Amino acid sequence: MQTLSKNFLYIHLVVLFFAFSSLFGELITLPGLAIVLGRVFFSSAFLFIFFQYNKETVRFSKRIDHAYLALMGIILVIHWSTFFQSVQLSTVAIGLLTFSIFPLLVPYMENFFFKETLKLSDIVMANIMFCGILLILPNFEIPNATIQGILYGFIAGFTYANLSLINRKCVKEYCSLVISLYEQAVATTFLLPFLFIETPKFTINDILLLMILGTILTGIAHALFIHGWKSIYAKTSGMVTYFEPVYGIIIATMTIQAIPTVNEILGAVIILSTVLYHSFNQTA
Repeated sequence: MQTLSKNFLYIHLVVLFFAFSSLFGELITLPGLAIVLGRVFFSSAFLFIFFQYNKETVRFSKRIDHAYLALMGIILVIHWSTFFQSVQLSTVAIGLLTFSIFPLLVPYMENFFFKETLKLSDIVMANIMFCGILLILPNFEIPNATIQGILYGFIAGFTYANLSLINRKCVKEYCSLVISLYEQAVATTFLLPFLFIETPKFTINDILLLMILGTILTGIAHALFIHGWKSIYAKTSGMVTYFEPVYGIIIATMTIQAIPTVNEILGAVIILSTVLYHSFNQTA
């Protein structure tokens, strides 16, 4: 029971870390791609040192898996860059809420790619979540920065759903931390030319924040997340991770005074209630 409580605490701590990382879109003034580059560079460096210290192998047995990892790295770049862009254009709350639709996209994609049955309940709940999104829309003028932030948030959720499907295949054969190391190393390599094309100006403060984001809130968070799953039921851990938007909004309110509007709160209640209900029924 003591181990179970400790691992449950690990899961909550990781979700708190992930939620806190959303603030960095507001704290760092660099473009989204520069933030992602710093994040994956420091995270992959940390994970590489972690594996070297523990003398663990990080090799893949099949050539096709390298192609999957390359694809996952590119998708990860799109996911994180659009997420930070969403936060920068709108608010932490909107970025997190629109991203959190990914659990309801997965059934549609599983139906398309894996020919798995699409349930009527999935369609109903997707429509309910759409109503929640409508509540946080200020108007329907595309030039509006909030609208653009919402669109980027949707892309972040869609790409994360894709990433989840590919992870579903790879995680059956390899340790999740190995997958994380490879996909983030690929993302780092993919983004390196960005330094020479855009030449972003990194300040000492930016570098320190990126180190925290990459090591503590990404590298260490992934290690704790994998460790915490050892004795926690999938249903319980899955439901806890969906509280990331709640933690993120609370943290943003307390630290940068990003107080959500009444409509954003109502939208959050609808979206999160639907996601939690969906998670419970999927794993029951």
